[in-house]
Amino acid sequence: METEKEILDYLFRTRNELNYPDESFGAWAGGEPPQTGTFTGTKEGFSFNDWAMLRDGRNAIAMLRAGRMLFHDGRGGYGTYLHARSTKAWGGWKDADPESCPEFER
Repeated sequence: METEKEILDYLFRTRNELNYPDESFGAWAGGEPPQTGTFTGTKEGFSFNDWAMLRDGRNAIAMLRAGRMLFHDGRGGYGTYLHARSTKAWGGWKDADPESCPEFER
């Protein structure tokens, strides 16, 4: 399992995207009121504003206060992913500064 620092560094480098092209993290949850489900390979996306979580048995990783969080059900293909700040996800790198991002405070 990765350390917290490795996860946070990965999140910054990938613009806050968690991608699992294998069979791990096959369940999701998010929103208010909370909703849950499993990835089945629909190749569709859906999103939440409040919080979002990927779950694999007793293991989970969540995004909180991360703007509009987007799930993509790419099971069996590109993979499933959870993307923070999805409305800004495809922006350029010129303004990317981990020191100015509160979600990366250690």
